[in-house]
Amino acid sequence: MISHNHTIDQAKGLRKIFDRNELAKKPVITAIAGSKGGVGKSTLALNVAWTLKQEGKKILLMDANFGMGHLEMMMGLDHPITLASVMTKGMQVMDAMNKIDKNLFLIPSGFGEPQFAYLHPVALEGFLIEAEKCARGFDHFIIDTRSNLNEATLQALSMSEKVLVITTPEPVAMAEAYESIKLARKNDSKKAIYVVVNRVKNDAEARDVFLKLQKITQSFLGYGLNYAGFLPQDKKIMECIIAQKTILQLYPDSALSTNLKNIAASLDDNLKVNLKKGWSEFWAGLYKSSSFFKPIRESV
Repeated sequence: MISHNHTIDQAKGLRKIFDRNELAKKPVITAIAGSKGGVGKSTLALNVAWTLKQEGKKILLMDANFGMGHLEMMMGLDHPITLASVMTKGMQVMDAMNKIDKNLFLIPSGFGEPQFAYLHPVALEGFLIEAEKCARGFDHFIIDTRSNLNEATLQALSMSEKVLVITTPEPVAMAEAYESIKLARKNDSKKAIYVVVNRVKNDAEARDVFLKLQKITQSFLGYGLNYAGFLPQDKKIMECIIAQKTILQLYPDSALSTNLKNIAASLDDNLKVNLKKGWSEFWAGLYKSSSFFKPIRESV
């Protein structure tokens, strides 16, 4: 458990750093979207953030489900400073930056605070702008949006340069994913949109779901989507949620972790290059070391 006092001490140190960091590089801003509840959005956001962190990236993860956030519980934070605390106690957004691990910080929204679920648009914009300033110097700023398409979700989609939409094979989930895609591109026709399919048997089923969504999007909106990967129906995911751990923490060598690395690579151009380079080196090494690829001499 991460204690409340530890978070306060940490925030004091962070404030000194970020006072000097105002002009630092801007992070890649990614919104995790999927307007149907229960599709695995927060699970994806947390695990993608952890995966990028494991690859040496510095990550700020924000729970934008104001007043009803889940990420603080999923990581087992003990009474953290949240955005609800910021609103009621006159704190700054950077005070709510909770260090989860090396290079991974979480801004929780607060849980069980329904009065903050529908904030004024100006207040929402202010939170997101301040959070983006806190993310200066980080590699990625990941926003876990709310399950319904409210003002907070719309603003998060608008400010992001990439959107990772999660869906399942259920028709309702696919319809809601389409709505998220349509709104994400509303004010930016070039915004990169990636799709993750959850709770499928294999990659073939996932791609079938993706192609259906792709066809609808191309027919009615006139643009294509990017396939980021899939997460299978696997009891390991629920085990990690119950244990308040990420998939890479409990099952680092599993197929699930490999899938997450592929999904995370879609959000980071350097990881894409390294992933392709890794496979190229693998096949090159296999070619040099194995007689499998060498011509077989015919006996005379």
